[in-house]
Amino acid sequence: MDDLISRKFGRLTVLDSAGTHISPCGTKRKMWKCVCECGNEVLVNTSNLLNGTTKSCGCWKTDKINTYNSKHNGSNDRLYAIWRSMKRRCSNQKDSHYRSYGGRGITVCEEWANSYSAFKKWAYENGYDESAETGNCTIDRIDNNSGYSPDNCRFVDRIVQANNTSTNRFVEFQGHKMTIAEFARYMNIDRNHARYYVDKFDREVGNVQSNFKRSGD
Repeated sequence: MDDLISRKFGRLTVLDSAGTHISPCGTKRKMWKCVCECGNEVLVNTSNLLNGTTKSCGCWKTDKINTYNSKHNGSNDRLYAIWRSMKRRCSNQKDSHYRSYGGRGITVCEEWANSYSAFKKWAYENGYDESAETGNCTIDRIDNNSGYSPDNCRFVDRIVQANNTSTNRFVEFQGHKMTIAEFARYMNIDRNHARYYVDKFDREVGNVQSNFKRSGD
Protein backbone atom coordinates (compact mmCIF):
# COMPACT_ATOMS: atom_id res chain seq x y z
CA MET A 1 0.00 0.00 0.00
CA ASP A 2 3.00 2.31 0.50
CA ASP A 3 4.16 2.07 -3.10
CA LEU A 4 1.59 2.12 -5.91
CA ILE A 5 3.94 3.54 -8.54
CA SER A 6 3.49 1.89 -11.97
CA ARG A 7 0.35 0.07 -10.89
CA LYS A 8 -2.75 0.49 -13.04
CA PHE A 9 -6.27 1.16 -11.77
CA GLY A 10 -8.90 1.27 -14.48
CA ARG A 11 -7.61 3.80 -16.98
CA LEU A 12 -5.15 5.31 -14.51
CA THR A 13 -1.47 4.47 -14.13
CA VAL A 14 0.30 5.73 -11.01
CA LEU A 15 3.34 7.86 -11.84
CA ASP A 16 4.56 9.12 -8.49
CA SER A 17 3.68 9.99 -4.92
CA ALA A 18 2.07 13.41 -4.52
CA GLY A 19 2.39 13.94 -0.79
CA THR A 20 -0.43 14.03 1.76
CA HIS A 21 -3.68 15.93 1.64
CA ILE A 22 -5.17 17.11 4.92
CA SER A 23 -8.90 17.80 4.88
CA PRO A 24 -10.51 20.66 6.91
CA CYS A 25 -11.49 18.13 9.58
CA GLY A 26 -7.89 16.90 9.90
CA THR A 27 -8.12 13.63 7.93
CA LYS A 28 -4.89 12.75 6.16
CA ARG A 29 -4.90 11.03 2.79
CA LYS A 30 -1.90 9.99 0.76
CA MET A 31 -2.12 11.30 -2.80
CA TRP A 32 -0.80 9.84 -6.04
CA LYS A 33 -0.02 11.50 -9.35
CA CYS A 34 -1.67 9.43 -12.10
CA VAL A 35 -1.85 9.59 -15.87
CA CYS A 36 -5.05 8.58 -17.65
CA GLU A 37 -5.17 6.63 -20.91
CA CYS A 38 -6.43 9.81 -22.59
CA GLY A 39 -3.28 11.69 -21.50
CA ASN A 40 -4.68 13.80 -18.66
CA GLU A 41 -2.90 13.80 -15.30
CA VAL A 42 -4.83 13.78 -12.03
CA LEU A 43 -4.22 13.47 -8.30
CA VAL A 44 -6.04 10.61 -6.58
CA ASN A 45 -5.92 9.38 -2.99
CA THR A 46 -5.02 5.80 -2.06
CA SER A 47 -8.53 4.81 -0.97
CA ASN A 48 -10.20 5.92 -4.20
CA LEU A 49 -7.66 4.01 -6.27
CA LEU A 50 -7.91 0.77 -4.33
CA ASN A 51 -11.69 0.62 -3.99
CA GLY A 52 -12.31 1.61 -7.62
CA THR A 53 -14.10 4.87 -6.91
CA THR A 54 -11.80 6.69 -9.34
CA LYS A 55 -11.05 4.84 -12.56
CA SER A 56 -10.14 7.71 -14.89
CA CYS A 57 -9.69 11.45 -15.11
CA GLY A 58 -13.43 11.66 -15.81
CA CYS A 59 -13.31 10.60 -19.45
CA TRP A 60 -14.69 7.13 -18.64
CA LYS A 61 -18.03 8.57 -17.52
CA THR A 62 -18.16 10.90 -20.53
CA ASP A 63 -17.45 8.03 -22.93
CA LYS A 64 -20.14 5.92 -21.27
CA ILE A 65 -22.73 8.67 -21.69
CA ASN A 66 -21.75 9.23 -25.33
CA THR A 67 -21.97 5.50 -26.04
CA TYR A 68 -25.40 5.33 -24.44
CA ASN A 69 -26.67 8.30 -26.43
CA SER A 70 -25.26 6.84 -29.63
CA LYS A 71 -26.85 3.47 -28.93
CA HIS A 72 -30.25 5.04 -28.27
CA ASN A 73 -29.98 7.50 -31.18
CA GLY A 74 -30.23 10.55 -28.93
CA SER A 75 -33.41 9.34 -27.25
CA ASN A 76 -32.44 11.31 -24.12
CA ASP A 77 -32.52 14.61 -26.05
CA ARG A 78 -35.33 17.05 -25.36
CA LEU A 79 -35.66 17.33 -29.13
CA TYR A 80 -36.29 13.58 -29.36
CA ALA A 81 -39.28 13.99 -27.05
CA ILE A 82 -40.59 16.77 -29.31
CA TRP A 83 -40.22 14.50 -32.36
CA ARG A 84 -41.89 11.55 -30.65
CA SER A 85 -44.83 13.66 -29.40
CA MET A 86 -45.27 15.22 -32.82
CA LYS A 87 -45.63 11.79 -34.44
CA ARG A 88 -47.82 10.37 -31.68
CA ARG A 89 -50.49 13.09 -31.76
CA CYS A 90 -50.72 12.72 -35.54
CA SER A 91 -50.92 8.92 -35.73
CA ASN A 92 -51.96 7.44 -32.38
CA GLN A 93 -55.73 7.57 -31.92
CA LYS A 94 -55.27 6.94 -28.18
CA ASP A 95 -53.25 10.13 -27.75
CA SER A 96 -55.21 12.83 -25.90
CA HIS A 97 -54.35 15.40 -28.63
CA TYR A 98 -55.10 13.17 -31.62
CA ARG A 99 -58.50 14.77 -32.25
CA SER A 100 -56.89 18.17 -32.87
CA TYR A 101 -54.11 16.77 -35.06
CA GLY A 102 -54.39 13.38 -36.75
CA GLY A 103 -58.13 13.47 -36.30
CA ARG A 104 -58.42 16.47 -38.60
CA GLY A 105 -55.86 15.34 -41.15
CA ILE A 106 -52.61 16.73 -39.75
CA THR A 107 -49.68 14.45 -40.67
CA VAL A 108 -45.89 14.28 -40.34
CA CYS A 109 -43.99 14.28 -43.63
CA GLU A 110 -42.40 10.95 -44.60
CA GLU A 111 -38.84 12.29 -44.22
CA TRP A 112 -39.35 13.19 -40.57
CA ALA A 113 -41.66 10.32 -39.69
CA ASN A 114 -39.02 7.78 -40.75
CA SER A 115 -35.89 9.52 -39.43
CA TYR A 116 -35.19 11.35 -36.19
CA SER A 117 -31.75 12.24 -37.59
CA ALA A 118 -33.34 14.10 -40.51
CA PHE A 119 -35.66 16.00 -38.16
CA LYS A 120 -32.78 16.79 -35.79
CA LYS A 121 -30.60 18.12 -38.61
CA TRP A 122 -33.40 20.40 -39.84
CA ALA A 123 -34.18 21.57 -36.29
CA TYR A 124 -30.64 22.71 -35.50
CA GLU A 125 -30.40 24.45 -38.87
CA ASN A 126 -33.67 26.29 -38.31
CA GLY A 127 -33.55 27.87 -34.89
CA TYR A 128 -33.78 25.03 -32.38
CA ASP A 129 -31.90 25.83 -29.15
CA GLU A 130 -31.34 22.94 -26.72
CA SER A 131 -30.46 25.40 -23.93
CA ALA A 132 -33.63 27.50 -24.29
CA GLU A 133 -36.00 27.54 -21.33
CA THR A 134 -39.06 25.32 -21.57
CA GLY A 135 -41.71 27.08 -23.63
CA ASN A 136 -39.26 29.38 -25.42
CA CYS A 137 -38.42 27.02 -28.26
CA THR A 138 -41.36 24.93 -29.45
CA ILE A 139 -42.20 23.59 -32.91
CA ASP A 140 -45.00 25.46 -34.66
CA ARG A 141 -46.80 24.96 -37.98
CA ILE A 142 -46.98 28.18 -40.00
CA ASP A 143 -50.20 27.06 -41.68
CA ASN A 144 -52.24 25.53 -38.88
CA ASN A 145 -54.26 23.47 -41.34
CA SER A 146 -51.23 21.80 -42.95
CA GLY A 147 -48.95 19.10 -41.57
CA TYR A 148 -45.47 18.93 -40.12
CA SER A 149 -42.83 19.41 -42.83
CA PRO A 150 -39.66 21.50 -43.36
CA ASP A 151 -41.50 24.15 -45.39
CA ASN A 152 -44.35 24.56 -42.89
CA CYS A 153 -42.58 24.50 -39.52
CA ARG A 154 -40.54 26.83 -37.37
CA PHE A 155 -39.39 27.11 -33.76
CA VAL A 156 -41.09 29.84 -31.73
CA ASP A 157 -41.88 30.72 -28.13
CA ARG A 158 -45.09 29.62 -26.41
CA ILE A 159 -46.89 32.94 -26.97
CA VAL A 160 -46.45 32.82 -30.75
CA GLN A 161 -47.53 29.19 -30.85
CA ALA A 162 -50.61 29.86 -28.71
CA ASN A 163 -51.64 32.58 -31.15
CA ASN A 164 -51.50 30.10 -34.01
CA THR A 165 -53.88 27.36 -32.82
CA SER A 166 -57.01 26.28 -34.64
CA THR A 167 -59.16 27.12 -31.59
CA ASN A 168 -58.20 30.79 -31.48
CA ARG A 169 -60.75 33.46 -32.21
CA PHE A 170 -59.44 36.26 -34.40
CA VAL A 171 -60.48 39.88 -34.66
CA GLU A 172 -59.48 42.69 -37.01
CA PHE A 173 -58.56 46.00 -35.45
CA GLN A 174 -57.10 49.02 -37.26
CA GLY A 175 -56.22 46.84 -40.23
CA HIS A 176 -54.46 44.13 -38.18
CA LYS A 177 -55.66 40.56 -37.64
CA MET A 178 -54.99 39.39 -34.08
CA THR A 179 -56.22 36.99 -31.43
CA ILE A 180 -58.25 38.21 -28.49
CA ALA A 181 -55.17 37.73 -26.27
CA GLU A 182 -53.09 39.90 -28.62
CA PHE A 183 -55.90 42.47 -28.76
CA ALA A 184 -55.97 42.60 -24.95
CA ARG A 185 -52.21 43.19 -24.78
CA TYR A 186 -52.43 45.80 -27.53
CA MET A 187 -55.17 47.70 -25.68
CA ASN A 188 -53.54 47.06 -22.28
CA ILE A 189 -56.74 45.60 -20.85
CA ASP A 190 -57.75 42.36 -19.20
CA ARG A 191 -58.46 39.48 -21.60
CA ASN A 192 -62.01 39.05 -20.24
CA HIS A 193 -62.74 42.71 -20.93
CA ALA A 194 -61.33 42.32 -24.44
CA ARG A 195 -63.60 39.32 -25.04
CA TYR A 196 -66.60 41.30 -23.70
CA TYR A 197 -65.98 44.17 -26.15
CA VAL A 198 -65.53 41.76 -29.07
CA ASP A 199 -68.71 39.87 -28.16
CA LYS A 200 -70.62 43.15 -27.82
CA PHE A 201 -69.39 44.31 -31.21
CA ASP A 202 -70.38 40.99 -32.82
CA ARG A 203 -73.87 41.24 -31.32
CA GLU A 204 -74.32 44.79 -32.58
CA VAL A 205 -73.15 43.84 -36.06
CA GLY A 206 -75.46 40.82 -35.99
CA ASN A 207 -78.44 43.00 -35.01
CA VAL A 208 -77.69 45.47 -37.80
CA GLN A 209 -77.47 42.67 -40.36
CA SER A 210 -80.68 41.13 -39.06
CA ASN A 211 -82.54 44.44 -39.24
CA PHE A 212 -81.18 45.07 -42.70
CA LYS A 213 -82.48 41.71 -43.92
CA ARG A 214 -85.93 42.37 -42.40
CA SER A 215 -86.14 45.80 -43.99
CA GLY A 216 -85.21 44.29 -47.33
CA ASP A 217 -88.10 41.85 -47.08
